[in-house]
Amino acid sequence: MSHRGQYLNNRPASTKNPGIDEDCINIYGDWFAYQFGNKDSYYYRGAFMDAVQAVRFMATRETSDMTKLFAEGSSQGGALCYAAAGLSDIPFTAITPNVAFLGDFPDYFKIVDWPGSTAKTAAKKAGMSTDEMYAFLSYYDTKNLATRISCAVLGTSGLMDGTCPPHTNIAPYNLINNPQSEYHFYPNMTHDYPKNWFSMIEEFRKKFL
Repeated sequence: MSHRGQYLNNRPASTKNPGIDEDCINIYGDWFAYQFGNKDSYYYRGAFMDAVQAVRFMATRETSDMTKLFAEGSSQGGALCYAAAGLSDIPFTAITPNVAFLGDFPDYFKIVDWPGSTAKTAAKKAGMSTDEMYAFLSYYDTKNLATRISCAVLGTSGLMDGTCPPHTNIAPYNLINNPQSEYHFYPNMTHDYPKNWFSMIEEFRKKFL
């Protein structure tokens, strides 16, 4: 399942998508700025709940073993791993967030320009002070979601990542209370996957599933 406005939910209708009569489009524009300042309708509130709803949907399928929940994702997908595990009604067994997005906003915005530039522009438009902006963003900070997670976590960072810098990746991981968790740093990696990422995932998955 794809969350709102992205991937499968942002595609033209065609014969390749049977049953789809109308285009699926991104109605949210710049996701990070959409309904900024409104906790009830902000884009990432919906995106996080899309991840939760995906788990709930799986629970309705007879073929699903809900005692073995596992999530993998990179960048925004890494943030959604934290969101799914932190907010799910059903406990996860393990997650593997790579170069995760949306972590530790106050420091994040000091390190790189984006998404801080978007947030500050949106906050100004909404008449929010800096303190109000960070208070609002705290609801969507993976660092805060991490305190709700007890499953094992495999995390990774590229030390040359200028999009989701290592400090923002490690912030949520440091709050995970599971001794079977592990973290890997890659000195020359940018905002990317480790070359052996999928074999790492498979080995980590085998430990728990």
